[in-house]
Amino acid sequence: MAPELALGGVQRWLQTVIVHPGSVDEALAARGAAALVPAGRTESVVLPSAHLTAPGRVGVYHGMYLARMREALESDVCSAIFGTQLLACARSPARRSASTRSAAEAGSSFATS
Repeated sequence: MAPELALGGVQRWLQTVIVHPGSVDEALAARGAAALVPAGRTESVVLPSAHLTAPGRVGVYHGMYLARMREALESDVCSAIFGTQLLACARSPARRSASTRSAAEAGSSFATS
């Protein structure tokens, strides 16, 4: 981790990247994120794994956060509280990129035993 970036800064950076509506590369380069961790320096706060680069690891969270939030908002409880019309925008295919999967769709690819 970058010694000059305290925990609160890392948390702000990660939140900024995760909730960004564009691609993970766009999120890492966005003004708010890049002010905390310059684009291309992701490895200073997130270590790569054996299978993923540091941006790839952040991309897992970036790709799933909005999908999971959408899924949660579409739940029966939220629909009962807020109504289906208010949540219709969460279901709109135009607001979901072709590469974005729901948490359920992503989880279906995990091995079960």
